[in-house]
Amino acid sequence: MPSSKSWIHVKSVAALGVLLVALIVLLPALSGCQRESRGKTLRVSLASDIRSTQFGVNRDENTDTVLHHVVEGLVAYREDLTVGPLLAESWEVSEDGRSYTFTLRPGLRFHNGQVVTASDVKWSWEYLLNPRNRWLCRNWYDGTGETGIRILKIETLDEQTVRFELTEPNYLFLARMAHMVCLCGIIHRDSLDAHGNWIMPIGTGPYRIVRWNRRKSIELERFADYQPLPGARDGYAGRREAFFDRIEFLVIPDASVAEFALLSGSIDIAPKMPAEVLPALARRKDVVPVLQPTLNWNVLLLQNEDPMLSDARMRRAIAHAINREQVAQNATQGLAHANGSAVFPGSRYDSEFQRRVPEYDPSKARQLIREAGYAGQPIRLQVNRQFQLDYSSAIIVAEMLRQIGLHVELEVLDWATQLKNYNTGNYQMMSIGFSARPDPTLMFDIFIGDRKKRSNVVFSDPAVVVKLRRSGLVTDPVERQRLFDEIHAAADADSSLIGLFNHTILDAVRADIINYSSWPLARPRFWGVSRQMTEGGEQ
Repeated sequence: MPSSKSWIHVKSVAALGVLLVALIVLLPALSGCQRESRGKTLRVSLASDIRSTQFGVNRDENTDTVLHHVVEGLVAYREDLTVGPLLAESWEVSEDGRSYTFTLRPGLRFHNGQVVTASDVKWSWEYLLNPRNRWLCRNWYDGTGETGIRILKIETLDEQTVRFELTEPNYLFLARMAHMVCLCGIIHRDSLDAHGNWIMPIGTGPYRIVRWNRRKSIELERFADYQPLPGARDGYAGRREAFFDRIEFLVIPDASVAEFALLSGSIDIAPKMPAEVLPALARRKDVVPVLQPTLNWNVLLLQNEDPMLSDARMRRAIAHAINREQVAQNATQGLAHANGSAVFPGSRYDSEFQRRVPEYDPSKARQLIREAGYAGQPIRLQVNRQFQLDYSSAIIVAEMLRQIGLHVELEVLDWATQLKNYNTGNYQMMSIGFSARPDPTLMFDIFIGDRKKRSNVVFSDPAVVVKLRRSGLVTDPVERQRLFDEIHAAADADSSLIGLFNHTILDAVRADIINYSSWPLARPRFWGVSRQMTEGGEQ
């Protein structure tokens, strides 16, 4: 076992647990008792610059966060993880489940003032599905992906109505369309130049991009003609009312610098801060910590095509060497518990089978590495410092593996390099976090598939790929449960991916910011947020 210096004290974990409960009780009172005000600028920290303005092509989580304020799709996820309308006012599904007919909301306009019509929806989707445009999620809809959706035809019925026809019914069509990672954005044709090259998104969102100072900041301006949905804010669906004239995203890679900027009032919101700062923030009156359990999932990847780790005994040894609950507790400062499954605790598909993982057994781990003939060769564990949970997990896991005799070397990379290595499979071991997918099929699909089609696949057993595809086609929850349990059991036995824990995220907010809240899919939303008015009516 690692020395006691590697872990925070149990007393500290308990104290943080009490603090978490207190903050959850206190937050509604803080958000509901102040007058709202429009105007001026909201300043938000980003841990890294956006990768591009071309959604779904060159992206990461920060890129998605910014662009979801600019570009919108037909539907979006609500806070209860169901799919709700966004640009669509309503939709109908045919009796055979193969046709989806969407009616647009009236009065929608693009940022250039042009009216949004059904032909714009058709053009946008055809642009995304064109292989030339390198949309990362094209295989979700062209029949080449493991989950089997294939759009046969998109047709406009009138100016407000568009129909999607599928080759066969698919349970996941709306869930895919609402997905945050691959934004199915409706944009104006003038987002491209005369040669079809990308310029900048002309979307429909409550904000538009006015300035991008690379590696420094991204500035958004409120779209005056935006027509929000009625009702309340609800996940990425619901009412997207912009109260601030501008949002300025400031690129601040160092969390300690972001914390200082927040405490000094230079920024208003610092999303996804490390848990270590929670006690200090909670003692202050000018800052509100916002805690939210999420579906984001930290994992350890083992490259099963690596000469050493291709031996299943080595992978099983590593799985037995890791005390997942200790990793979860210590990486998150007591804010998370272990989860070894792509099915998150609380899901309707959670089950006894999903909780089964290799037990923590260092003696068995040592036996397995002896049987595999391990002779002390170095094993590189790739990680970045940008995402604190990735890094903290890697340090703890590396020490646990050293305790069973593995020569683990930490390879700290910048995030862009690590992401490239993940996408190409260029690693031995990797500590990484997967962003939330509300349906288990979508979560399993991150790492299960045909490696010939997708180089970032971790587990590629053909029989399991067939089951994964089936899980997206059927609607019977009993059959889906059986499939998910069988997929988890197979992936668990293979041990090319070792699930660690789901995140509880910490967003830090200045106390004069009103109505900011997080939600289970962990994407910050800055519509519906305002600043408290002073006694003189100023901000």
